Amino acid sequence: MKNGKVCNVCGKVLDETQEDYLVIEKEWGYFSNKDGSHDRIRVCETCYDQWLEQFTQPVDRQQVTELV
Repeated sequence: MKNGKVCNVCGKVLDETQEDYLVIEKEWGYFSNKDGSHDRIRVCETCYDQWLEQFTQPVDRQQVTELV
């Protein structure tokens, strides 16, 4: 495993030089059962697309004209 990053859903090794993926980070605070925990997950584009199909509300997506 080159960079040690994998999709938390399907286990696919993520190659940052060839593909993009979603990263979600959350620091849990008061009013949760995870108080004091910091979670980070990575989701490949294929799993992300499958996940979105389950949403009842559409994602707020905006087109970016300049890619960095």
